Amino acid sequence: MTTYNAAILKQATQIISDLLPSSLEEAVKLHRIDLPKLRDDQSVFGPINGRKTFWDTYPDDWYGIAAGKEFSENMFWLIRKSEISGERTFFCLGAHKRFGDAINVAIENVYLELAFKYNAAAMPALAG
Repeated sequence: MTTYNAAILKQATQIISDLLPSSLEEAVKLHRIDLPKLRDDQSVFGPINGRKTFWDTYPDDWYGIAAGKEFSENMFWLIRKSEISGERTFFCLGAHKRFGDAINVAIENVYLELAFKYNAAAMPALAG
């Protein structure tokens, strides 16, 4: 059984919650059709201002969870700024029937990155 650090888990959950189109409780009820789509050229398009009838391409600095389009049609993708490198990253969350399952994988991904970041910072520098 995995033991999680509660403080890091809370931070990871907050990071993902901030990327969701609604509260965590409401977001888990969403379906793939409600989400922005990640195209194969790494551009994202989706509803504008939460209106499902108006879709457009999002700016390159958009972060969130998108459903795959074209070749990655059944996948969910986490698009966010890396806690370590500061660069925009794309992480495949896998294929899930429920968006809530993809959210859980996203939280775990961020948790692992934060745990690595904090553990690496706490380790003494190795002598060369």
